[in-house]
Amino acid sequence: MLQKHQIAIKFYFRVFIFSFMVTVVTALIYKLLLPNHKESFFAHLFGELHLISIIILTIMIIFPLIYYTVMHKLNRGFRYAKLHYKTLKAIKKALLESGYYIEGYFAKHEVATLPKIKLRFDKDLRKGIMEIENHPKFNRNYETLNLSSALGSFTVEVHYLSDSENEYVYEISDSRIERQEVFNSYEQFIEYCKLADVYELLIDRNSKITLHHILLVASTGSGKSYLIYSWILQILQKAKSVHYRLYINDPKTSGLYIIGNIISPNTTAIEMTDIIENLKKFNDKMQQRKIELHDRLAEKLDADYRTFGLEPHIFIIEEFSVLQSYVSTLPKSEKDFINNLIANCVRIGRQLGCFLWVIMQKSDATTITTEVRDNLICKIVLGMAEPTTYLTTFGANANIPRKKYKPGCGVFTYSGITREPKRCFVPTMNFDILEAFKNAKRPNSFKITSKNEQ
Repeated sequence: MLQKHQIAIKFYFRVFIFSFMVTVVTALIYKLLLPNHKESFFAHLFGELHLISIIILTIMIIFPLIYYTVMHKLNRGFRYAKLHYKTLKAIKKALLESGYYIEGYFAKHEVATLPKIKLRFDKDLRKGIMEIENHPKFNRNYETLNLSSALGSFTVEVHYLSDSENEYVYEISDSRIERQEVFNSYEQFIEYCKLADVYELLIDRNSKITLHHILLVASTGSGKSYLIYSWILQILQKAKSVHYRLYINDPKTSGLYIIGNIISPNTTAIEMTDIIENLKKFNDKMQQRKIELHDRLAEKLDADYRTFGLEPHIFIIEEFSVLQSYVSTLPKSEKDFINNLIANCVRIGRQLGCFLWVIMQKSDATTITTEVRDNLICKIVLGMAEPTTYLTTFGANANIPRKKYKPGCGVFTYSGITREPKRCFVPTMNFDILEAFKNAKRPNSFKITSKNEQ
């Protein structure tokens, strides 16, 4: 089925051919048949017809050039215009072949009217935003529309309905670009940290989240430890503005315990009894904060700890399932008490600035309760996880991008930022991380070199 512009182009081409023929014929008549009668009526007539046909041809040549120059934004460069044209053409073809059009008539021809499409790329042509006009006929079908196959090297990262509900918005990126950054010095990492505000954290350069409860799920070697290291280093860089209080709990006695002993030895634990004591301290602090904020919140609606510049408190538990296994062996009264402390963190902690970060290898009902898991607003899965891991973490209806996820790469959701799981790429820290932690409180007095330089 044809589109309106295709019929218009056919008509345009016919007019162009006709004008060209008129130009040629009038030129031949004027030059060959009436060379000695230039002052005659017919000479003037064919001369004027020749001039008019030339003007029409010129306009018909210039107009498409101007139209396509503006439409495909040639002012941003030839590469931009070429990519814009190629991508837009592929999208229209995909919509037409998939039946996303409205049937109608134009110039006595049956035509297909496609939804309006707006497309723009960033300066380096690595990412783009595509907006497709919403229509009652397509309102439900757009939810399942897969455009990645029509975008060449680009893939859809996430799509959602605009605030006005007049367009569906697709965020796209070039899959050929290596998006996992490598920092060869701590100085480079410090510059990277400046992209986030004092109450924000970076998952990667393109994924910034406001501080919240977090569930991080990944098997051994998938990069979860380095994401935590990255976050803690980011937190230490914020010390000049806001001092964070960290409660680090590592029953595995891994690298997180070593780091905890460097930056917060009084609230770092590896033994189960000490971890539970840490949890009690954390809840006590949360109750104190609740009292502290009570009078302030009465004076200002919809405020939280950030409004008053208060310090966040973060309880980090590595391999949460180990704690749960231990708690299950305790007497019922003690077990219920501890489980209530954990649930209380996620119920009231956000407004108070008290957050729970849960790290584990899988997140099924045997290792974490549904209430706690559902209230961990930021959920991240790194590496090539099992289907059941995605199911229990993100839910049955989550649309997981089908990619091969190497260590440090994965997907995440965050209420208010992502509608469906979005890909993330944890940066590689190719410098002495332990030395960075030792010197993080005086970042201008040292230089940490790349591992390759040591």
